[in-house]
Amino acid sequence: MMSVLHPYLRGCTMIFDGGIRLLSLRDVTVEDVLAIEVYGSNQQAPPQFANPIEGMSRCGSIVVWRRFD
Repeated sequence: MMSVLHPYLRGCTMIFDGGIRLLSLRDVTVEDVLAIEVYGSNQQAPPQFANPIEGMSRCGSIVVWRRFD
């Protein structure tokens, strides 16, 4: 999973799994992924997926939606 998203990861990129912030994608398997949303900056991301820290407006977000059986 990390190799697929590596071009989008920067030091300040925030990662969300089903709306909950993650620190790593290590526990997410490709087989479980339903969809991935990539936002290159806070201006592009919906408010719930933006970085709230002042000065981080250039930081992006990756939102992973997983299927749960």
